[in-house]
Order: sequence, then structure tokens, then C-alpha cells
Amino acid sequence: MVHRPRLLCLHGGGASSQIMRIQFSKLESALRKTFQLVFLEGPLDSAPGPGVLPFFKDFGPYSCWVSDDRSLSPEEKRQEETNAIAYIKTFMIQYGPFAGILGFSQGARAAASILLEQQREAFTHDSLFGVFFCGTFPPFIPDAPDISLPTIHVLGLTDPYLQESEVLLEHCTQQSVRRVIKFNGGHHMPTSSDVTQQIADVISMTYRTSQRKRASGIWKKKVVDSRPSALEI
Repeated sequence: MVHRPRLLCLHGGGASSQIMRIQFSKLESALRKTFQLVFLEGPLDSAPGPGVLPFFKDFGPYSCWVSDDRSLSPEEKRQEETNAIAYIKTFMIQYGPFAGILGFSQGARAAASILLEQQREAFTHDSLFGVFFCGTFPPFIPDAPDISLPTIHVLGLTDPYLQESEVLLEHCTQQSVRRVIKFNGGHHMPTSSDVTQQIADVISMTYRTSQRKRASGIWKKKVVDSRPSALEI
């Protein structure tokens, strides 16, 4: 069997791994010969997120990476963010290696957080890159530095969260390893086959480039004793 590099996919807030797989079906098809997409379920229960209803009304329960509970104290909110990062890192160590991490909406915040963790102290030998679809901001790390690892930003021109996507883009300062794809649409995956193929091509190019520039890393052996169980392949 030919080995295909794995890409970890993180859904938006108030969605699910099953919903994301449907949303990413065109992209998964375009990448099928080259990559294996792995869809992870968020750790927290959630109400349906933006754009989920009515199309996905029968696809609950819904999940998120961090909640929108405004009654939480700053300390409780920070703990949610810390738990989300630990949850994803543990999954990546147990089920990796992963070549890249894809995130939609709140999932892009989570993906950005993982790239920042890898920059801070490499927890995996993987040479990671990020793909942010309609990404929101900020990451789950307070006062985070800019992201220097390779990133791809897919922006909907009529997305109500476009400004946040652009702020996330501005915090990925290495323009030589930063790619931007814009499409005519809102807070959803592009529907155009041409745009989907463009995204697939840029992902493949970014992977090849990241492998050529692969830096040495230290495998972080000590991780939280928590085994995420929701895996879709």
C-alpha cells in the first residue's frame, strides 16, 4: 500500500467531524490520491454553530473546541483553551504522524494554536503546515507570537468573519511560506470545482516545500493522559 501523508481536520464550532467530512467531500476527493484526511471530533458539547442549520439539523450532536459560555471566568475560559490544545496534541502524538492541520472557522483557531505549540516546543517530529478555512481569531494561546510555519488561508469575500480571517493572516508573517486563496462566498467551504482544485494544488505544493525545508524536532514524550476517541478516516 502506498503511504499517504495524513492531514488532521478540525471542524468549526457547533459542527462535528461528520459534518466537516461532508463539507470537505470535494476537497477530500481532490486530495485522495496524495493525502489521507483524518477528522477529529471536538471535546465539548455545543449548540449548532453558524450555518449548520437547517441543512445539518439531523447530524447532531454538535461539538466545539471551546465554548461560547459567557458566564465562564477568564480562568475557566483559559482552562478550556488549554484543554483543547492538550486534547489535539495528544491525538496527534497517538495517531500521527500528520503532515498538516486543516481547520474551519473555530477549528482554524485550534489549528493555529497547534502550529504555535509546535513553534514553541516541538512536540512531534512532523513538519507541520496549516490550512485555515474562514478562520476566526484569536488562537487559544494568550499573547501568542506570530506564526512562522507554512500556512494557507482560504477567505470568503462575503464571510461575516472575514475581518478575523484577515487578522489571522496578518499574524502569519512569513510571506514566503504564506498562501492566500479568496473565493466569492460566505462562511462556508468553496463550492467551485476550480477553487477546490486550486486549494488541493496549493496544499500539495506546500507539503512538498515543507518537506524540503524540514527542520529537526524533539518528540515530546510526556503528554496528558487523555485519549481522544472520535476518529474518522
